[in-house]
Amino acid sequence: MAKRPVFKVHDFVDIGSGNAGRAHILSMHHEGKSFVAVDKNGFNRRQVETDFRNAGRAVPKNLQMIKRDGLRYLKEQSASSIRILNFDLSGATKKFIAEQGAKSDYLLFNPAFFKEARRVLVPRGRIFILTLGTEADSITASLRQAGFRTKQAVFSDLLNSGQVTSATQTIIRDIIDTHSAHNFVRIDATKK
Repeated sequence: MAKRPVFKVHDFVDIGSGNAGRAHILSMHHEGKSFVAVDKNGFNRRQVETDFRNAGRAVPKNLQMIKRDGLRYLKEQSASSIRILNFDLSGATKKFIAEQGAKSDYLLFNPAFFKEARRVLVPRGRIFILTLGTEADSITASLRQAGFRTKQAVFSDLLNSGQVTSATQTIIRDIIDTHSAHNFVRIDATKK
């Protein structure tokens, strides 16, 4: 069995990744890049392996799946070691977000998350957050307060923007269809 490559900088880290879906798809298309899926509840490894097998592939060596709390994971990383952090709330309901917002340890409402994100991101590194439009302004304000430049885009508008690949368009359509996410907003935050 071949060894996994060692990466000093991870290209894409998906925090709260569920079953590693986004990192899994991207890792198949970008073999020379490093992808990490982090979820505190862990992964159904067999399901992930089955998904790859059904696609006629083996689990890519450039994909790591780590069972860990997102903030703890960030604290364990070296400074300037991540290019993109992804945080996807497309599967979350308005009620879930409101309930989690009341908990100080929930990442997007915890100032320590943004502090660690700034530390681990490379210069001009980015955070992508997909969330309900109703939550976008408060999350964007927190990012700006932490020293990030931010932009917001209505998620469904990205389909016609010419800014995303056809593979990303497929992911966007799937999220919109699965979660009725027409009112979701993508927040793009760049480390200054």
